[in-house]
Amino acid sequence: MTEVFSFTPEEMELIRSEAKKKLFNRRNSWMTNISEEKMLRQQLCGQLGNAGLSKLLCGTLEMYIEDRRRANMDKYQGDHGMDVPDMPIDIKTSWASCGWDYDYQLWVPGWDYKPRINYVLGLVPRDNFTSVHIIGWKRGTNLRPDPCQGNEGRMGISWKNLNPLETLTQKYGRNK
Repeated sequence: MTEVFSFTPEEMELIRSEAKKKLFNRRNSWMTNISEEKMLRQQLCGQLGNAGLSKLLCGTLEMYIEDRRRANMDKYQGDHGMDVPDMPIDIKTSWASCGWDYDYQLWVPGWDYKPRINYVLGLVPRDNFTSVHIIGWKRGTNLRPDPCQGNEGRMGISWKNLNPLETLTQKYGRNK
């Protein structure tokens, strides 16, 4: 079952600040030809997913704040592909721009893919930059190559085939 997380103005201030920090680190070389405004929106989308994941697993932004503290210590290492400190979990967040009946995919870029990571899909409504829908998750070993890109490209799966969030929170949640 999908979980929706909204953020207070104070939480959004923190999340926007982290998105700006990540933007200025410019670690994402694939974004070099994108305007700064669009890049900031992309970073905000990802940070909303990370913050929502923290709320899902511990009920607060505690994990998010710790993850960002660690990632900001070394802009070249970041969070090592794990959005929850010391847990094999990485959230991939996208804009939900095609409506809620669209067949969204959980995609992991080839350069970011690790078989032992649990990948979570988050969707941010384009008309509401203050909430995120956490959809479900799948272990990296259960993702399949994008047929258009072959084995060197991205790995993914339809949102319809994701594991329910309850199984992730049972295993990794701190707010039991």
